[in-house]
Amino acid sequence: MKKKILGILIIAFVGFLAYQAYIFTLANQDNIKPIYLIPSDAVFILDTERPIDTWDEISASNIWKHLQKNSYFKDISKSLNTLDKVIKEQKSILDFVGERDVLISAHVYKPKKYDFLYVIDLEKLSKLNFLKSSIANLAGEGFKITNRVYQNQEITELYDKTKRETLHIAFIKNQLIASYTHVLVENSINQYQKPVIGRDVNFVEITKETPEDGFFKLFFQYKYLDKYLSCFTDKTNTKVIENIQNSLYYSGFDVSLIEGAIIQADGYTNVKENSESYLTAIQKSGKGKRTIASIAPKNTALYLSFAFDSFDTFH
Repeated sequence: MKKKILGILIIAFVGFLAYQAYIFTLANQDNIKPIYLIPSDAVFILDTERPIDTWDEISASNIWKHLQKNSYFKDISKSLNTLDKVIKEQKSILDFVGERDVLISAHVYKPKKYDFLYVIDLEKLSKLNFLKSSIANLAGEGFKITNRVYQNQEITELYDKTKRETLHIAFIKNQLIASYTHVLVENSINQYQKPVIGRDVNFVEITKETPEDGFFKLFFQYKYLDKYLSCFTDKTNTKVIENIQNSLYYSGFDVSLIEGAIIQADGYTNVKENSESYLTAIQKSGKGKRTIASIAPKNTALYLSFAFDSFDTFH
């Protein structure tokens, strides 16, 4: 009798392994793009395939340390330190799934409050059901685990008893979404039903033009710039911000760190067709020769040139 039970268990175990092998290697992939899960009110989106290595190298660089000490940046040094702290605290999320494609987006979810949403492409790992069912066990004894359903999607809540904060996690097809603000996860689930940014022709245009040779790609959406800046200061130049929002759609940058001392961002910005700002005039102005290098001092920090045949016409 014991041998019969043992045989049944062995057959069941082998069958389970065979099924998981089929799911992992042969089953049709029902995947979605991570950008489809980014809520429409994202201020910026960071796209990286090496999130942990990228941040470790940037936070250890000389330029990062300089930005935190330089007197010119003293008003925003607090924000920089907060960003550094946030990335280090959230490394546990990224460590869990390893180095794979990750989108990190920033959202203002209430006046003067913003938080981050993480979208992590699990690829074939998402087919392993035990990964989803055992994720709560990875949290440890210091967490209280609860589950709830939103729009037919299960959300796992990991409450940190020490820090008194909750990490909200959900699986949508091949993507894992997570945030410490439940509204962002819920908004992400809503985007799954009807994507906005991922299907915006202006955003698609920028993603096609943005290079992919650096550490990470960074996309800005100017529509919500005023709300984001209000999280840091009450003294924003409303007119300037309004002009930017009325003139620009998105910017996409390929960000590189050169020799630990230079941050280089190479990318594009698309201008609204009905914009009446000087940006439209510059965009259509063509190219001219640059002779400033023959007279500018070597310590020149910034040079901006405007060239036109008639100032009256330009104005």
